[in-house]
Amino acid sequence: MKCSKLLLLALATILFSSGCNIANRRIPQKTDFTGTCTPVKDISPGTTEVLESGKLLVTGQTSEWYDSTNITLVTGQSIWIANRVMEPDFSSAKLWGTAVINVGVKNEGDPVLGKWELIWEATLTGGVFDPETGTLTQGIIKGEACGTGVSGNVVGMVGHWIYTMDFSKGDIYYSTGYIK
Repeated sequence: MKCSKLLLLALATILFSSGCNIANRRIPQKTDFTGTCTPVKDISPGTTEVLESGKLLVTGQTSEWYDSTNITLVTGQSIWIANRVMEPDFSSAKLWGTAVINVGVKNEGDPVLGKWELIWEATLTGGVFDPETGTLTQGIIKGEACGTGVSGNVVGMVGHWIYTMDFSKGDIYYSTGYIK
């Protein structure tokens, strides 16, 4: 009994002397954000394959976008790598991929203040394809992304994004989310 009391006292002394005070621990604050994600340029069309079902499989489509939000920690150039399985008439699709957000980059040569790495998935519903323009004129994409800050002023942070695009309103994603 004396040995266990002595061990408990020694452990408590070590914890308190090393700065581990459970009563005063710091809990990361959640910071909400809203914004838009607008296209900058296509980098690669990826590859397209017609599956036995008639659906289209697109892999490796890469594009640059600009994320503008009400907080600087998630504002900057974003590079998206997209994959999707799409109905032949473009009416619906399942999408997934990865992305990188280079915080602070708006123009070529701007310094990268931080970097996020994201994984994401989304769905397209109600798509209407215009063969004359080669674009979707209607439909809604709703997606979610989660990411980790891997460098700079966001290293160690975790983020969650919700993106929504209504093609009848143009090629722009509206985003909401939070970081911790």
